[in-house]
Amino acid sequence: MKTLIIIIVLLVVLVAGSASAREISPMMTEIYAAVETMKLEIADLKLQYDAAVSNEQAMEIMQEIARVKKENRVEMMRIQLRYARLAGNEKQIAELEAVIAKMTSPPVKGTPISREAPQR
Repeated sequence: MKTLIIIIVLLVVLVAGSASAREISPMMTEIYAAVETMKLEIADLKLQYDAAVSNEQAMEIMQEIARVKKENRVEMMRIQLRYARLAGNEKQIAELEAVIAKMTSPPVKGTPISREAPQR
């Protein structure tokens, strides 16, 4: 599967260099490659899901699909961040850093509720 992913990424890069694809920016070429890689990973996981023999296996595969999709969204943000840094776009850098931090940070735990009866 990894070999297939590498081949697809190389094909996307080669196509981006062709005359018909010269209008696509390098950033978009990277994003398209990341999306194609994700699609291949998800297709492989769907095959595993179809072959799952238990509900637990199926649930684990569905969680992996969700993880791969989230990881891909983060990767697309990181690609954009890298290009924003190259362009020196401070506003976009700050926005993308905030989005990435929010997407990659663990969920915030709620404030514990006191078990004592409220005082009146």
